[in-house]
Amino acid sequence: MANAWKLTVANNGTAELLFDLPGEATNILSAQTLEELNDLLRELRPRKEITRLIVKSAKPNVFIADADLTEFRRITTAAAAEHTCAAGQQIMDRLEALPFPSVAVISGACLGAGLELALACSYRVATDEPETVFGLPQVNLGILPAFGGTQRLPRLIGTAQALPIILSRKQIDAKRAYRLGLVDRLAAEAFLDETVDRFVQELGQRRRRTAIEKRRRSRGRATRLWERTPPGQRIIYDRCKREVLKRTAGHHPAPLQALEVVRRGTNTNLHRGLALECEAFGELAPSRVTKNLIQLALTQAELRHQAILSSGVVPQKPKQAAVLGAGVMGGSIAWLFSNSEIPVTMKDLEWPRIADGYRRAAEIYREPGEHAKLDERETRRKMHYITGTLGYRPLRRAEIVIEAVAEDLQLKRTVLAELEVEVHEETVIATNTSSLTVAKIAAGMRNPHRFAAMHFFKPVSRMPLVEIVAGEQTDRETLRRLAHLAVRLGRTPIVVGDCPGFLMNRMLVPCLNEAAVLVEEGVEFAQVDRVFTEYGMPMGPFRWIDEIGIDAVYEMIETLAGTYGERMRPSSLLAMVTEEMALKGRKGGKGFYIYGAGTKAHPNGELITRISRKFPIRSNLINEDILRRPLYMMLNEAARCLEDNIVASPQFLDMALIMGTGFPAFRGGILRWADELEPAEVIKTMAEYTRRFGKRYTPSAMLSELGSRNRFFYDPGASEETQLNTKR
Repeated sequence: MANAWKLTVANNGTAELLFDLPGEATNILSAQTLEELNDLLRELRPRKEITRLIVKSAKPNVFIADADLTEFRRITTAAAAEHTCAAGQQIMDRLEALPFPSVAVISGACLGAGLELALACSYRVATDEPETVFGLPQVNLGILPAFGGTQRLPRLIGTAQALPIILSRKQIDAKRAYRLGLVDRLAAEAFLDETVDRFVQELGQRRRRTAIEKRRRSRGRATRLWERTPPGQRIIYDRCKREVLKRTAGHHPAPLQALEVVRRGTNTNLHRGLALECEAFGELAPSRVTKNLIQLALTQAELRHQAILSSGVVPQKPKQAAVLGAGVMGGSIAWLFSNSEIPVTMKDLEWPRIADGYRRAAEIYREPGEHAKLDERETRRKMHYITGTLGYRPLRRAEIVIEAVAEDLQLKRTVLAELEVEVHEETVIATNTSSLTVAKIAAGMRNPHRFAAMHFFKPVSRMPLVEIVAGEQTDRETLRRLAHLAVRLGRTPIVVGDCPGFLMNRMLVPCLNEAAVLVEEGVEFAQVDRVFTEYGMPMGPFRWIDEIGIDAVYEMIETLAGTYGERMRPSSLLAMVTEEMALKGRKGGKGFYIYGAGTKAHPNGELITRISRKFPIRSNLINEDILRRPLYMMLNEAARCLEDNIVASPQFLDMALIMGTGFPAFRGGILRWADELEPAEVIKTMAEYTRRFGKRYTPSAMLSELGSRNRFFYDPGASEETQLNTKR
């Protein structure tokens, strides 16, 4: 990647450094591009004719996206990590110490190491376009800003304003950055060059330069004075620490390390603060948590740029979409389209059901999350992208129709047969089935080549994964259009094989079912959930069952048991809760927990009484078994999915599990976790479980082979990129 930086010097003394990474769509800072920058900065320093420096990017909508994560992945020792950190800091110091002012001209994403480079410049000019965002997301990768970000950002905009950016994936837009004093001048994209020229001319006038710096210092002056006092600092850091622990439960060391580095560093000089940053980076970078998180980030990028997306002409944004079925799921999918400003029509048999779909979409806009930042006017504008109908005529203009009716094979076949003759011959049709196969649903369709599954996960507003599943006759163009649609909707697509449950539900169902079996054996369901959340899960199995819908989970288990047999036989607990008590979970207001508007969910006392009568609390299982029994059922099915080629690689499986269920990212996924425990030890435990609890724990062929050969899902003897060959 040589010649990524291009230096030009104008007659008026203005030098320009243009960053343009050859052959890449985005700019990232690697060891090589940093070294090249270092050489240019050495060359610039003694040149007397230069009076100012402009740093720009040649990439559209990107200033610098971050550092090269593959290089961090190769760091194995604290010494190597500190060396990398110190080298990057020295380059930023050299940029900051130039004998003339430097201006970062920012159009597009300015994130991670890119923002750290911009902070080392004297000034920053940015476009006010939506694509221009600023952030330091490194703690989400298990590390912390290592090129001066923990020290320069608090010194520039104040500790209270800087910490939320440093301690999370929080990004701020250009207008917010300007208000904070991070950006010194805003510009419309069309007038960026003229604005930069005027700004640079002002730097040559002492009075104007002083005014620019005075404005920057005046931002939040009262807050910054207060945060320099011991009581102010204590309040800020204690509050931030509580928020970090609430979000991570202490499983992620990076945010706490970053908080401590900011606290200690901002109370000393910059040189000592940078040394503290290096020390902390040295501790974090070689850790298992960091390796897991960085590998997941690279896998997610690979999923979003997989072959199915990169080949051929990129499909245009749909002008019209439709959803068949306006229930909870249909309304949620309609919300997703409206949030991406794609017109969508909900079709159902009755207007009250369509009204329910509208209500569901409106509820999501009021839920906590990014979309909750929309004001009432913007929410109404987006809701106008949703329309309803009882007939098929409005669907004739749809380029994509997603069927989201009840999970009944004959019903799906009937409505799809009706739909096919009504829509345009090039309309892509997708089913949102969760347990039926594409092959079964497509039987009898006139044009099965344009039909596939597009499986969204509950809750649709928060789950970032979408499974794309081809039938036997689905053509590649249909898959491409669905995968690109998923990306446009802000979701990550994964192409998986066609089988009952596909990938995610096939792994999730045995885990949830085994959790229910634990309760039958006398374990309290609240204890099971507590053990899982302590492990790092966002919720326990019974909260998860409530979220999906108890009836839906029970129906799904029954369906999958028809294919997979004894290992997915529905538990009698779920049968009791579904058939005798008719509990539905969150959508019905109560299930294993009671849900109310504005109140925290709490265990359902009536259900606890019923359970204690039928399944008295008597178990003496230790927490380790309570956790491992359901997870080993999931692991065993994950291995079978690899054996059956349902998913392309262990990396994709683990990423899908994390994005589709909230499996703790810091653990790297179920297969990474199994490697950490060692497959040989796992199958020993499973053999014991088989003896004590039944044949459903019999290790799969792949797990048995790994254990007997002392091998791993991720082969440690090969490079990080090498994955287990699943077809031995």
